[in-house]
Amino acid sequence: MIASAETRETNHTDPRPQRIGNRRKIRVPGRLTWRDASGTLRFVSVVTRDVSDVDAFVDYPFGPGVVTAQAAYQRIDGDTTFRTLPEQDVILLELGYLFRQLKLTPVLQFTSRAIADTNVGDETRWSVGLNYWWAGHNANVKAAWGRIDPRVLPEQNQFTVQLQLFYY
Repeated sequence: MIASAETRETNHTDPRPQRIGNRRKIRVPGRLTWRDASGTLRFVSVVTRDVSDVDAFVDYPFGPGVVTAQAAYQRIDGDTTFRTLPEQDVILLELGYLFRQLKLTPVLQFTSRAIADTNVGDETRWSVGLNYWWAGHNANVKAAWGRIDPRVLPEQNQFTVQLQLFYY
């Protein structure tokens, strides 16, 4: 549960590019709670600061299956709290189609990362994959092949296999 939220204007005097509008820092405290394997209640307090994020997800029945699409944009800035996390813009676009009878989803994904004030770390990625939902979101396997294109390094191939198990 979020107990409070605090905002304040920021006036940057550093040489970073100016934003279209004034940015308001937002501080949102919260608490994550869970029970461990022995049933003991555990928690951790978290505070988000200076994160800009917007995303959208669509799951739309179409024909014998379901069209899935998602888009996300993040503006990340470690500022003084996480000095090693540079200011960056991250974009994710993903499109898939679930064939219900086969429990298969072919997926296309594109991501882009642009770090402010440098080309080091900038990259684009794309991948083509297949997800098998043998027990829905409780148990599935995802595999994808793609390309990583760093701005200052050679392109690379990447093959990923992910196994997801969830028990509740």
